[in-house]
Amino acid sequence: YEAQFKLHAIRYAEKHGNRAAAREFSINESMVHKWRKLENELRQVKKTQLCFRRHKARWPELEDRLEQWVNKQRTAGRSVSTPLRCFTGTFYNPVRLLYVLNTK
Repeated sequence: YEAQFKLHAIRYAEKHGNRAAAREFSINESMVHKWRKLENELRQVKKTQLCFRRHKARWPELEDRLEQWVNKQRTAGRSVSTPLRCFTGTFYNPVRLLYVLNTK
């Protein structure tokens, strides 16, 4: 979520409580709680930044190549869905993914 959205949810939670904010914005109450703890940091970043995401990429170069491949396939009018990637084994196997990226 963008920082602006998180700050909006925080303001709502300050007036109505975490549970009400969670219902209003269709998010988990625990997210509201975490965001309230990070409020000062959220105010210091760009409003459109997707900030404080937890996991960094395990294989950043591979993920960049995958993104390029998916974009190329979609530009060519081919659909690339999660079930298709799972079926071919490329979604979970980085070695197979490299093979697929190099052959298609």
